[in-house]
Amino acid sequence: MNDATLPAAALVLEGVNKAYREGAQRLDILKNVSCTIRRGEIVALVGPSGSGKTTLLQISGLLDRPDSGDVWIGGQRCTNMSDAARTRMRRDGVGFIYQFHYLLPEFDAIENVALPQRIAGKSKDAAHLHAAELLGRLGLAQRLHHRPGELSGGERQRVAIARALANGAGLLLGDEPTGNLDHKTAEQVFAAMLNLVRAQGVAALIATHNLDLARRMDRMLTVEDGVLTPLVA
Repeated sequence: MNDATLPAAALVLEGVNKAYREGAQRLDILKNVSCTIRRGEIVALVGPSGSGKTTLLQISGLLDRPDSGDVWIGGQRCTNMSDAARTRMRRDGVGFIYQFHYLLPEFDAIENVALPQRIAGKSKDAAHLHAAELLGRLGLAQRLHHRPGELSGGERQRVAIARALANGAGLLLGDEPTGNLDHKTAEQVFAAMLNLVRAQGVAALIATHNLDLARRMDRMLTVEDGVLTPLVA
């Protein structure tokens, strides 16, 4: 990779390949995938179910390892990092949002967002202050002390967005983050996420089946038969 790319790149994939075996059959999930996501850029990842979108996100977020190729996050080559170093990078450098919110039901909104900050070593007061700020920017200032069971689906997903960005990650990865929401709520949650991501200058790679939402991002990529290519709206 050209070193000049590093300062502006939140995520770089270089020649990433990934395959699985089902009995004697080899399934090529990703084939020589290369892309760069720059800081402040929001990129949609589209493609049919089973095309490799989730695998690409898992490799980008260091939840899985490629068979070959390199993964760079924030200018650091992560491919051969130890498990401990990969865990630190995920904790501090990458935020994840999934289709399901995965909030802890016994904690209220502010506690759910404070938790990753406490794990990273921040004091309780500082973590709660930052959590309240993030939740307020997502329109949840009046819901800080509500538990997930007391929140609507859209509100729970906003808490999950705040939690993903709580540690100042430079890269946000989303796997169908509005997929469980009705159309109106999905629009509202997506707009809130977009505004916060842009305000913080975070790079985001968001997998979605919703082409209307995808077209509102800076550009679109598609995965089909393991190959990643630009998609023109």
